[in-house]
Amino acid sequence: AIALANHPRLKAAQFQVQAASFQVEQFRAPLQPLLNGVASASVADHASRIGAGGLNASSIFTRTGYGFNVQQLLWDSGRNRELIAGARERQRSQEEMVRAHRATVLLRVRQAYYQTLRAQKALAVAQGTKENRDLLFRQISALAESNLRST
Repeated sequence: AIALANHPRLKAAQFQVQAASFQVEQFRAPLQPLLNGVASASVADHASRIGAGGLNASSIFTRTGYGFNVQQLLWDSGRNRELIAGARERQRSQEEMVRAHRATVLLRVRQAYYQTLRAQKALAVAQGTKENRDLLFRQISALAESNLRST
């Protein structure tokens, strides 16, 4: 769990999936309606010849203007549909990369676990061998001290 939560390659792959999902939305944007709005206003002093910092017509009036624009894609030759499909496939590909990285992390954690178990068993065998040799040395030393066996 710790390795899955903190592995940098796995986190990077998850961020790439998130970026790919935003790209799908980006390619879907032209299919949605677009609304733009603009407003402007000008205020003039009564009987003034200067408005908004410059010399204008002989009579300046206070005025306002506004407008809006609506755009909607009515016909598409398939370009946007193919862009969206490609972006979705890239997102699926990135999701598969996350799964692959996750599986690799789990495999490496398991390998490290079994290598640690193997090293612990090798250490236990080495300690057992040393204890047996120490016992054999003590026995031979005791026999030699008792003159029951030659040195």
